Amino acid sequence: MPCIKLVNNLLTVWRSAFRIAGDHFFNMVVEDALHTLAPEPQTASVVCQIAQGRHLIETAINPDLGEITAVYAIGATSIKRMADRLVLGRNAKNGLQSCHFIADAPSPPFLIVLLSKNGLAIRQLPDAKPRHASLSGWWSKTARRWNCAK
Repeated sequence: MPCIKLVNNLLTVWRSAFRIAGDHFFNMVVEDALHTLAPEPQTASVVCQIAQGRHLIETAINPDLGEITAVYAIGATSIKRMADRLVLGRNAKNGLQSCHFIADAPSPPFLIVLLSKNGLAIRQLPDAKPRHASLSGWWSKTARRWNCAK
């Protein structure tokens, strides 16, 4: 638990108070703490490109995490706050809940950290290759699965 609190403080308080989000040494400290918590993080993926430089990202999280308060991208050269809003799926699959958000992210690979009052989830985005060519292509397949199609 102390390492989770440290990561939370590094990403929220220290990053902004000391304006060190682009500092190489600070990034290394954050990455080391994250790899201590999750040596092999689960993956996130790019669903599709929404607009130039903006992507729909998908992952799965433990429902016990609760309300996500912030999402951060930790790249080789910077730490950036990402999405302000996310959409969580209603049905948990394999005990996990789907999570989608739109982000303009640094070039992969990078780590994604989803913070909540109950803890954090660490994900790896290994590449920027979208799974679908367009948002409408993804939605046509997803709507059927979620029983949203007319």
